[in-house]
Amino acid sequence: MVLEVNLLAGRVPIALSFPSLPLAPLSLAFYARNVQATAEQVRLQEIVAACAAHLASLKNMRLVNSGSLSWKAHPLLAGLM
Repeated sequence: MVLEVNLLAGRVPIALSFPSLPLAPLSLAFYARNVQATAEQVRLQEIVAACAAHLASLKNMRLVNSGSLSWKAHPLLAGLM
């Protein structure tokens, strides 16, 4: 998929949004207490971040700042949580 996006970004502008919510567990290997990160979760986050970093460096590529989509980041909605 990254190869196709690379080729397409060379021709037209593209906007992408990566996950803004925690990634869902894929198996029982991800089971841990809510405050504890597993090695698998951290590795998956690392892969997603590396992909986003690569795509953000491409010409015509625009990535949505995932932090700006958070309820806590929005000044009008922060008091609702």
